[in-house]
Amino acid sequence: NAGLIGASRMAFSMSIHRQLPKLFSRVHFIFRTPYVCMIAFCSAALIILAPGLFVPGIFVDLGAVYSFGSLLSFAFAHVSIIGLRVRRPRGPRPFKLGPNIRIGRYDIPVTAIIGLLATVIVWIVVVIVRPYSRWVGLGWMIVGIVGYILYRRRSRLPVTRPDRFEDRSSGFGVASGR
Repeated sequence: NAGLIGASRMAFSMSIHRQLPKLFSRVHFIFRTPYVCMIAFCSAALIILAPGLFVPGIFVDLGAVYSFGSLLSFAFAHVSIIGLRVRRPRGPRPFKLGPNIRIGRYDIPVTAIIGLLATVIVWIVVVIVRPYSRWVGLGWMIVGIVGYILYRRRSRLPVTRPDRFEDRSSGFGVASGR
């Protein structure tokens, strides 16, 4: 449930930055939730889970695929924290966790380093031990990357730089980046 709700919010944000079609930025007029994203991800979940009614053991494989993706996401989050500390060492920080390791002029959080190492190690174990998750996870990533590139090129947008558009229908009034 949390994954579906989080995925819908992420897809909404990606749509605002024109990394997904504008349709995904629609917000329900009463509940103020990204209902199109929620419908899309719930439908996808039903389609993915339906074979579990007929194929024994599929949920173990699906769990491994979920681990593949979530561990990779957490690893990227840790890399992002470290990257922000290097690119914006004096950036605004409402709070700062310790302890930190001083590397040159940068304070790198130990928790991000440990988290990165732990998630990468466990991800490698999943990739080695679970061939189904390895191939489905890598295939899913390739489909996602190719789909993203095709969408951006079809929309005449740069592949590496997200844009923002003005979306008055959602009620959020997202400013245009153009």
